[in-house]
Order: sequence, then structure tokens, then C-alpha cells
Amino acid sequence: MLRRLAATHEPPTDRGVRVHRDERNRGISRARFLAGARAVGAAAAAGPLLAGAPASAATTGRRGGRGKGKGLTHRGVCYTIGAGETPGTAWSTARMRADLRAIRNDLHATSVEVTGDGVDRLNATASEAAELGLHIWLQPTLGDRPASEILDHLAETGRHLERLRRQGARADLSVGCEFWLFVPGIVPGANAQERIRNLMEGNYDPEQMMRRLSAFTARAAAVGRSVFGGKLSYAAAQDDEVDWSLFDIVGIDYYSYFPDRADYLRKLRPYLRWGKPLAITEFGTCTYTGAPQQGGAWAGTRSTTPSNRPRSKATWSAASAPRPPISPNSSAFSRRWACTPRWPSSSSPPTPRTHPSRDTTWTWPAMPW
Repeated sequence: MLRRLAATHEPPTDRGVRVHRDERNRGISRARFLAGARAVGAAAAAGPLLAGAPASAATTGRRGGRGKGKGLTHRGVCYTIGAGETPGTAWSTARMRADLRAIRNDLHATSVEVTGDGVDRLNATASEAAELGLHIWLQPTLGDRPASEILDHLAETGRHLERLRRQGARADLSVGCEFWLFVPGIVPGANAQERIRNLMEGNYDPEQMMRRLSAFTARAAAVGRSVFGGKLSYAAAQDDEVDWSLFDIVGIDYYSYFPDRADYLRKLRPYLRWGKPLAITEFGTCTYTGAPQQGGAWAGTRSTTPSNRPRSKATWSAASAPRPPISPNSSAFSRRWACTPRWPSSSSPPTPRTHPSRDTTWTWPAMPW
């Protein structure tokens, strides 16, 4: 699956990058999913948008400033890997290498986000990306496992990324994504779907959740720092309260919809108070007509996207949703699911297709981005 995904805004002295991971809450729309997160945010409405932000953060910090930039820092693809659900989708070294070559040569990307789970898979993919000269944004996302296993998984992949960085690879590490969704014990529930439902139904203690989320985020940041010497980030849900002093790059999964493009930047400006690069680590939409107006409700499945719902006329309809204009210091990314066939022709946009379980947006070498 290919989907336009993310952009970053950052002060001029930094490289921007960043982007996204495998969505596992199938059958539940992103809008309903984020509704739970908003409920959590409401519990702390009296506080600042970003918890723990220093009062002077807007004017301090070693990377403050908004000067003139030089255009896109990176053009990238988010490459999600995993064990695979069927033999046809199983991960393989040969397929990974072919995909990364296509990302660099056919999609003209300069960066790749390697995300998913499996230490060997992540490390092999990061190494291949380094060999190809791609910038690496590594985001391990092991979920529904004990916290200790998730941190060990992060440490092992972070150590390998550090070795690549010391050998000259351009690399950054994200310690994870929306921990309250993937890490057991922060929100009640045996798996991600149960945790989402408990959030939506109010079956949780907001204060306890925030304490546990903050504690695990700090642990993950400490593990990341202990094994990796480059820039560190985390992909938070839009309404999460995160102590961004723990990280070098602010990362937000941003699914809002606004008819006026200017509103996107207006809503994002509060995150700049930290004086650090701001990464839009996720955004996107389904390909059916009217999907952009649904905001976060993009998780198209058979139950949420009827077969008779009209699709957009071009495969780049995923990019038709209004988004913030690309700012001078930005990075743009697409998302690529491993094992998706590449479109063979660049002469014209192909007819949109639908994956058996979700809407799928295809791309091709001549795609205008």
C-alpha cells in the first residue's frame, strides 16, 4: 500500500524527517480511535497543549528560529515490515532489497522510514538502506508484548542503527509510536483493539493512564539515548501530552481536516514552542470520494468502505486532501507496505484498486511529488 504520509517543519539549522507505522486497529475508524485520545486530553484541559513545556520554550533552545530554508530536506517513503499474514505477504530479503531499490530509483526518494517489528528484519532493512545511500528513519513498533520485551526490541535495533551511523550512514531513531495503543498496561486491554474500545467507552483511569504513559515514554527515551548517539524522536497521537524535552524532534500523528489550508499550520504552531523540528509522523486518507472530509476516518475495510462507494478517479486521490503547504524546511514522505507490487508504467495514472481488506493507493515513478 502506498499513501502520502508526512511532512516536517523545522528550524533552518536541522535536517527534518519523519513518518509512520503499521496501523493495526482494523475495523475501527481512525476518527473513533482518536476520539479516545481526545477524551484523555480533555482530562488535562487545564494544562498546556504539550505537557511539561517550559514557559520560555518558544524563545529558547539550541535550535530555535524560523529563518529561510532551502526546500525539502528529504523525500521519503515509509516502509512497513512484519512477519506477513500469508505466504504471499511474508517478509523476504530479496523482496526487501527490490523494494528499497524501487523506493530509491523509481520513487526518487532520498529517505526511508523503516518501521514494524522483528529485530532481524528491521536491522537487515536498515543495513540495505544504508548500502543504497538512503537516509534512515528507524521506528521499531513491536506491540502487544510485555514492556520489557518492547524495550529490549528497541535497544537491539537502536544498537544496530548506531553502528550504521558510526560507519557513515545518515540515520535517526524514533523510539516508538503511540505507546498507549501498543504497550500493554497503560490502558486496560489485552490487545490494541481492546484498548481502543476501553478508551472509547471510558473504561480507564485518565490520570493513571497519563502517569503510566509518561513513565514508559521516559523509559523508552532513556533506552534510545543509551544505545544511539544520533537524533531521537517519538510518534505521538495528536492530543497526547509528551515531555518533548526528552527528544530532539517533536513527532505528531496528525489526522485533522480543515477546508482552509491555513488552519493546518495554525493548529500546528503550538508544537513549535519547543524550538525543535516538528515532524508530522502520520497523515493520510482513504481513496474513496469524500474520504478527505472524514479526517481521521481513513481505516477503510469491508465493513467501513462498501464496495459500491465511489472511488476517486486517480490514484493520487490520497494526496487530494488539503494539507499544510510544504514549508521551506520540510520533508515529505509516502507510506509503502512491504510486498506491494510496483506499478510498471509511468505513462498515466492507473485505475484505483482496492485491497481485499482496505483501500489501497498506488503510485508510479512519474507521480508529481
